[in-house]
Amino acid sequence: MKPKAKPIAKPKAVPVTEEPLANTAELIHRLAFSQDNVMSAAAEQPVLFFQAAEYRIAIYRKYQSAKQEFGTVKAAVSLSIRQEFADKGEKTTEGAIEARTLLDENVNIAQHALQEAEAEEEASKLMLEAYRMRRDSLKVMMEWRGADLRAQQAQEFGSAAFNETRSNLERRYPKGL
Repeated sequence: MKPKAKPIAKPKAVPVTEEPLANTAELIHRLAFSQDNVMSAAAEQPVLFFQAAEYRIAIYRKYQSAKQEFGTVKAAVSLSIRQEFADKGEKTTEGAIEARTLLDENVNIAQHALQEAEAEEEASKLMLEAYRMRRDSLKVMMEWRGADLRAQQAQEFGSAAFNETRSNLERRYPKGL
């Protein structure tokens, strides 16, 4: 009697090396700010950006873990199929082995987990990019506010200088020109 082929590897749950430190929904909610709270939004921007970056790193690690797990499961299944053919003394092709590997339920489960991790990873990239855009928007709004303040100060200074010049001319020429 021939020895039985080794059992096909079952996918493990994709371990997350660390949980994201910030609540995703909260990070998304905090992206928005109004003109009324530009100063507070600017003050909290570094902390929120750091939290988004930590979230990105945690999701990237989850993605890498899922990618590794998929490769491991796929390789184990492929080796099991090869062993099965070797035990029977049959020959096969790489294409046939690849086809059977891709049809394996455990490979499909691991592949699905990888696809989900890829989607999360892409979303985390976009969230970090959104926080970069938020930073840039805050810079523009702060520059506008600064320009408005400088224009207001120039207008006030100009009005004061104009009034002073008018007073000097009225004193110098009380009856007009």
